[in-house]
Amino acid sequence: MAKVSLSRHSGLCRTTLALALSVIVADLAQAASNTINVAGVAGSAGEVAISANGKCSLIEAIRTANGDIPGNTDCGSPSPGADFIVLPVASLFSLTSVNNTSDGSNALPSITTDISIIGRGSIIRRIPSAPNMRILHIASGGKLLLVST
Repeated sequence: MAKVSLSRHSGLCRTTLALALSVIVADLAQAASNTINVAGVAGSAGEVAISANGKCSLIEAIRTANGDIPGNTDCGSPSPGADFIVLPVASLFSLTSVNNTSDGSNALPSITTDISIIGRGSIIRRIPSAPNMRILHIASGGKLLLVST
Protein backbone atom coordinates (compact mmCIF):
# COMPACT_ATOMS: atom_id res chain seq x y z
CA MET A 1 0.00 0.00 0.00
CA ALA A 2 1.36 3.41 -0.95
CA LYS A 3 1.97 5.87 1.84
CA VAL A 4 1.60 9.58 1.10
CA SER A 5 2.77 12.33 3.36
CA LEU A 6 1.11 15.67 2.68
CA SER A 7 3.99 17.48 4.39
CA ARG A 8 6.24 16.56 1.44
CA HIS A 9 3.88 18.17 -1.11
CA SER A 10 3.77 21.80 -2.02
CA GLY A 11 1.06 24.10 -0.71
CA LEU A 12 -0.54 23.93 -4.16
CA CYS A 13 -1.03 20.14 -3.84
CA ARG A 14 -2.57 20.54 -0.37
CA THR A 15 -4.91 23.20 -1.75
CA THR A 16 -5.84 20.97 -4.70
CA LEU A 17 -6.53 18.03 -2.37
CA ALA A 18 -8.64 20.22 -0.08
CA LEU A 19 -10.57 21.53 -3.07
CA ALA A 20 -11.14 18.00 -4.41
CA LEU A 21 -12.40 16.85 -1.00
CA SER A 22 -14.72 19.88 -0.84
CA VAL A 23 -16.19 18.95 -4.23
CA ILE A 24 -16.72 15.33 -3.09
CA VAL A 25 -18.45 16.47 0.10
CA ALA A 26 -20.63 18.90 -1.87
CA ASP A 27 -21.55 16.13 -4.33
CA LEU A 28 -22.49 13.81 -1.46
CA ALA A 29 -24.58 16.53 0.17
CA GLN A 30 -26.37 17.17 -3.15
CA ALA A 31 -26.98 13.42 -3.60
CA ALA A 32 -28.39 13.16 -0.08
CA SER A 33 -30.79 16.02 -0.76
CA ASN A 34 -32.00 14.28 -3.94
CA THR A 35 -32.64 10.89 -2.35
CA ILE A 36 -36.22 9.60 -2.41
CA ASN A 37 -36.93 6.61 -0.18
CA VAL A 38 -39.77 4.39 -1.40
CA ALA A 39 -42.03 3.14 1.40
CA GLY A 40 -41.98 -0.48 2.41
CA VAL A 41 -40.84 -2.97 4.98
CA ALA A 42 -37.91 -5.27 4.19
CA GLY A 43 -39.15 -8.48 2.61
CA SER A 44 -42.74 -7.33 2.04
CA ALA A 45 -44.81 -5.90 -0.79
CA GLY A 46 -43.64 -2.46 -1.90
CA GLU A 47 -45.90 0.55 -2.47
CA VAL A 48 -46.60 1.00 -6.20
CA ALA A 49 -49.75 3.10 -6.73
CA ILE A 50 -50.41 6.78 -6.11
CA SER A 51 -52.28 7.28 -2.85
CA ALA A 52 -52.26 10.14 -0.34
CA ASN A 53 -51.39 7.77 2.49
CA GLY A 54 -48.14 9.22 3.81
CA LYS A 55 -46.10 6.49 2.06
CA CYS A 56 -43.92 7.27 -0.94
CA SER A 57 -44.78 4.76 -3.68
CA LEU A 58 -42.60 3.76 -6.63
CA ILE A 59 -44.77 5.69 -9.10
CA GLU A 60 -44.82 8.77 -6.84
CA ALA A 61 -41.01 8.56 -6.44
CA ILE A 62 -40.41 8.49 -10.21
CA ARG A 63 -42.85 11.36 -10.79
CA THR A 64 -41.21 13.40 -8.02
CA ALA A 65 -37.72 12.71 -9.42
CA ASN A 66 -38.95 13.76 -12.87
CA GLY A 67 -40.16 17.04 -11.35
CA ASP A 68 -43.83 16.12 -11.77
CA ILE A 69 -45.88 16.79 -8.65
CA PRO A 70 -47.85 13.57 -8.12
CA GLY A 71 -50.85 15.28 -6.51
CA ASN A 72 -49.65 14.68 -2.95
CA THR A 73 -46.48 15.16 -0.95
CA ASP A 74 -45.77 11.58 0.09
CA CYS A 75 -42.30 11.78 -1.52
CA GLY A 76 -41.53 15.42 -0.75
CA SER A 77 -40.76 18.13 -3.28
CA PRO A 78 -38.72 17.71 -6.48
CA SER A 79 -35.07 18.81 -6.28
CA PRO A 80 -32.87 20.03 -9.13
CA GLY A 81 -30.19 17.68 -10.43
CA ALA A 82 -29.89 13.91 -10.52
CA ASP A 83 -32.14 11.93 -8.17
CA PHE A 84 -31.65 8.64 -6.32
CA ILE A 85 -34.68 6.45 -5.68
CA VAL A 86 -33.93 3.95 -2.91
CA LEU A 87 -36.14 0.86 -2.68
CA PRO A 88 -36.70 -0.99 0.60
CA VAL A 89 -34.54 -4.08 1.12
CA ALA A 90 -35.78 -7.28 -0.58
CA SER A 91 -39.29 -6.00 -1.36
CA LEU A 92 -41.55 -7.04 -4.23
CA PHE A 93 -43.16 -4.39 -6.44
CA SER A 94 -45.98 -6.00 -8.44
CA LEU A 95 -47.13 -3.99 -11.45
CA THR A 96 -50.75 -4.57 -12.41
CA SER A 97 -51.79 -1.84 -14.84
CA VAL A 98 -50.65 0.58 -17.54
CA ASN A 99 -49.46 3.93 -16.15
CA ASN A 100 -48.93 5.70 -19.50
CA THR A 101 -48.68 5.03 -23.22
CA SER A 102 -45.52 6.95 -24.19
CA ASP A 103 -44.13 4.97 -27.16
CA GLY A 104 -46.26 2.00 -26.08
CA SER A 105 -47.78 0.74 -22.84
CA ASN A 106 -45.67 1.36 -19.71
CA ALA A 107 -46.21 0.18 -16.15
CA LEU A 108 -44.25 3.03 -14.56
CA PRO A 109 -43.92 6.74 -15.44
CA SER A 110 -41.46 7.54 -18.22
CA ILE A 111 -38.01 8.54 -17.02
CA THR A 112 -37.50 12.12 -18.20
CA THR A 113 -34.56 13.25 -16.03
CA ASP A 114 -31.36 11.77 -14.55
CA ILE A 115 -32.50 9.05 -12.12
CA SER A 116 -30.71 6.20 -10.34
CA ILE A 117 -32.80 3.44 -8.79
CA ILE A 118 -31.03 1.64 -5.95
CA GLY A 119 -32.63 -1.81 -5.81
CA ARG A 120 -31.22 -3.27 -2.56
CA GLY A 121 -32.40 -6.75 -3.56
CA SER A 122 -35.96 -5.68 -4.42
CA ILE A 123 -37.84 -7.00 -7.44
CA ILE A 124 -40.05 -4.97 -9.79
CA ARG A 125 -42.24 -7.28 -11.88
CA ARG A 126 -45.35 -7.33 -14.02
CA ILE A 127 -47.86 -9.83 -12.68
CA PRO A 128 -48.95 -12.50 -15.22
CA SER A 129 -52.57 -11.28 -15.37
CA ALA A 130 -51.53 -7.66 -16.12
CA PRO A 131 -51.85 -6.26 -19.65
CA ASN A 132 -48.85 -6.47 -21.97
CA MET A 133 -46.58 -3.55 -21.08
CA ARG A 134 -42.96 -2.71 -20.57
CA ILE A 135 -41.83 -1.94 -17.04
CA LEU A 136 -39.85 1.23 -17.81
CA HIS A 137 -39.64 3.75 -20.64
CA ILE A 138 -36.76 6.20 -20.91
CA ALA A 139 -37.89 9.33 -22.75
CA SER A 140 -35.64 11.55 -24.83
CA GLY A 141 -33.42 13.46 -22.40
CA GLY A 142 -33.93 10.92 -19.62
CA LYS A 143 -31.14 8.86 -18.05
CA LEU A 144 -31.54 5.77 -15.90
CA LEU A 145 -29.01 3.88 -13.81
CA LEU A 146 -30.16 0.68 -12.11
CA VAL A 147 -28.04 -0.38 -9.13
CA SER A 148 -28.63 -3.82 -7.65
CA THR A 149 -27.04 -3.34 -4.23
